[in-house]
Amino acid sequence: MTKDRSRGITRSKWFLPSFSLVLGLIMLAVSWLGGSPGQGVISLAVLAAFGLIILLAGRSETVRGLRGDGRDERFAQIDLQATALSGLAVIVALIVAWLVATARGQSGSPYDWLLAIAGLTFCSPWPGSAGAAKALPGAQDLRSVAVFCSMLSVQR
Repeated sequence: MTKDRSRGITRSKWFLPSFSLVLGLIMLAVSWLGGSPGQGVISLAVLAAFGLIILLAGRSETVRGLRGDGRDERFAQIDLQATALSGLAVIVALIVAWLVATARGQSGSPYDWLLAIAGLTFCSPWPGSAGAAKALPGAQDLRSVAVFCSMLSVQR
């Protein structure tokens, strides 16, 4: 029941524009607290404009897929592959950052903890966690490297 309700909320055409506006307001508040209210106003304006564009561009199949109210199996597969590719790109960047930090004689932190989180999440037993491995070949190898790098950093 809860899963159906949350799926219904995210598939509403109002979800992404509302989320963009809320995120813009959070950026404004955080920037204001950080002493940069002008930057916060710019962030709010950009995110509100993005939300408005997404809301008003209703006939486009691509926009409806991004917004959630026009999703089907094809968009679900595209989303799975894009999410897997994004995760792998972040893991590669973390591995490179960890290697550079270690080569400079630093501890490799916080990259080691982020690699540990990535590796453990990829190796986790819950349903759907092997989606990246199915969507993109080579994911298994990067998981192993991420876990190995994090273990090396913890031992230092």
